[in-house]
Amino acid sequence: MDKIERYLEVVPLPLLLVAMVGALVVFVVIPAKFRMPAALSLMVFWIPLGEMPDLGMLRAVAKVTGFAVYGLVAVTAWLDPTPRRRTPPMAWMYLVVAAFAFVFILTVSDFLLALAIRVQWMIMVVAVLSVSRTIVDEASLQRVIRAITIGLAVALLVPLSALVLHPTQAFQGVGRFFPYGTNANHIGVLFALAGPLTLYWAMRTPILVLKPVLIGFTAMAVGMGLLTASRSTMIVMIGASFPLVVFLTRRPVLTAIAGLILAGGIAWVFGFAGAVKLDRFESLDTGRVETGIRYLSIVAERPFLGLLETEGESFLRSESTGQAHAHNGYIETLYVGGIAYALPVFFLVAYTGLCTVRTWKDRRVIGADPLLINLLAAFMVMTYAHGFVNHSLYYPTTNLAFFHVLLSVIFMGLAWDLKRGAQTPLAPMHEDPGLPYSDYGDEPPDDDSAQRAA
Repeated sequence: MDKIERYLEVVPLPLLLVAMVGALVVFVVIPAKFRMPAALSLMVFWIPLGEMPDLGMLRAVAKVTGFAVYGLVAVTAWLDPTPRRRTPPMAWMYLVVAAFAFVFILTVSDFLLALAIRVQWMIMVVAVLSVSRTIVDEASLQRVIRAITIGLAVALLVPLSALVLHPTQAFQGVGRFFPYGTNANHIGVLFALAGPLTLYWAMRTPILVLKPVLIGFTAMAVGMGLLTASRSTMIVMIGASFPLVVFLTRRPVLTAIAGLILAGGIAWVFGFAGAVKLDRFESLDTGRVETGIRYLSIVAERPFLGLLETEGESFLRSESTGQAHAHNGYIETLYVGGIAYALPVFFLVAYTGLCTVRTWKDRRVIGADPLLINLLAAFMVMTYAHGFVNHSLYYPTTNLAFFHVLLSVIFMGLAWDLKRGAQTPLAPMHEDPGLPYSDYGDEPPDDDSAQRAA
């Protein structure tokens, strides 16, 4: 029986429809300017629940409504009462590639599951494009990143509850943190995103009482990340946090206070854990290299069209590898669609890298907090590096997938604006003479209003 069919047996379709209608009613009541941030926070909190088998029906509901929360984000972003920026032309390629991907699952054995994942990815891309159009200045960029951070902070409380309430079951006797049965490497993505983002907001929030609270969330993320004993999780977290650490070295008092809170929070988290396999961090030896080589040999047998050249193969993993995942987003792309699918995907990676470098070089003049641009650029680099050992960046069942595509489109847009002569693409509305009004979706002011403004 297909996974989707099993989930729908657990969650009756009428109940699912009632829940979706109820969610829409709630969002109609929320003031328009708060709908998109609320939807973003809900999405970031909701998606990880679908990876936690021990949550029972809640997990099943989260799994089958993943497409709905992405759709909610897309709708609320589309209706958001803010100005709009033009989508950079190359960003539309994400939508084209998402549609093209359906071709390669036509002959797979788990077609229904593959179709559900492809549909969810398509809706996720639409949501990203809709959200990215609302980012017209620094304030709107901060609003989006803040909403994502809030969702991540709340989501941390779920694995924390497993650690506090069920410490023995959470480690499954293997010395690694598996909150509510979720894979340590999968939940690690949540910690890798939450740690740097909560630390950034702790450094930038003007509300003093929130600073220790946010640093406390950072400590939770770091502590639980260590408990997963996932090397990829910690490498991404450390790499993304590097710009923040460099900045903190120039603020010794703030660094000392943050360090004390972090140390205390991590110690508190570790107080609930038993024997943890921290010795895994002493070595980079992994069986994923051998698994990747086996998958590359499979790709070599059908290099051009991937699964479309087969009959009855699984979309998720090859049976000839002992049911192991490729654990590599790029090799998995080749496995699914061969060179025909991998070329446009890899082109987007390369183009995003170039746009990120261009934006980072001009970070002090684009009209946004340079520290935030440093952080987002570091996340972009670490996300693509993480793709060599994990496939999460191309699966819509993880927050990393949404964050990855969103950052990609943001950097594409900023680089596009800079190329067209914009001096400060994220300056407050209409303050950049290098960017036409129509690029924000507005009409130029008439002569009288221009003279009054002068």
